[in-house]
Amino acid sequence: MTISVIDIRDDRSMRSLTGLSISQFETLLETFSVVYQEMRQQAYETERAAGTRQRQPGGGAKGKLPTLADKLLFVLYYYKVYPARLDHAVVLPAGWTSATVSLQDG
Repeated sequence: MTISVIDIRDDRSMRSLTGLSISQFETLLETFSVVYQEMRQQAYETERAAGTRQRQPGGGAKGKLPTLADKLLFVLYYYKVYPARLDHAVVLPAGWTSATVSLQDG
């Protein structure tokens, strides 16, 4: 099951997933859209100049997150949930590396 921005209808749901209200998300989405497009254009120009570009823009496999709003939702959700590893690093006396090793060892 995937969650799309379309499925989120109230501030409570948006806040629980991202920590932002719907209006804050929409404001951030405007900036995210501009930056995302600029980065894609810069990557295209760099690859084209280097001769490593294999396809035209839009060619190739399509991503699983169809809209920029869905991409932003995923990033915000990931960073809201992911800090569990950092929490372990704070609690364990040896720090981040030991937390990673401890988690990997099971």
